[in-house]
Amino acid sequence: MPKTLKGYFREYGGRPRRSLGQVFLIDKAIQQKIFALADLEPCDTVLEIGPGTGTLTRDLIPQVKRLIALEVDPALTFYLHSSMPSSSNFMLICVNALNFDYQKAASKLKTELKVVGNLPYVISTPLMFRFIEYRKAFSLLILIQCFKDLFPVNLKPGWKLQLPEKVFDPLCFSFLKIPSFF
Repeated sequence: MPKTLKGYFREYGGRPRRSLGQVFLIDKAIQQKIFALADLEPCDTVLEIGPGTGTLTRDLIPQVKRLIALEVDPALTFYLHSSMPSSSNFMLICVNALNFDYQKAASKLKTELKVVGNLPYVISTPLMFRFIEYRKAFSLLILIQCFKDLFPVNLKPGWKLQLPEKVFDPLCFSFLKIPSFF
């Protein structure tokens, strides 16, 4: 198994697919920030969107009761199936996160989902609306997204963002700018 992202692409061929908006999370400091924000417990069911090459996934598996990873890229799904250690609490599904029924999953598992993800920019806005639609399925959403892709506006230091209340009122969105990410 390759130890670096470049090694993965060298061994398995290809490049990040722009059509899928692939951006791979490799910064350990950002991963640690995700873990701190998620406040993971051994009883948690976590849904990871876009596990990519499994960098975050490998660290999530031993910390939670159940990890469900949604990956749209069949090549990465194959890679993850072949490179992940066998674990009874890990399920990898090759599906577009826009087509996944979050409410059905939460109901079947009889728990709310904690969602973590490094969102593909090509689906970030429609996915946010899916999260609003299925908000009762979640206890927490930790989403890494390049801010300029999510809200294409030019924000200055000390910015304030006004979101349409009729859309976002039922939920509390908190945007955290991670310095090493920009």
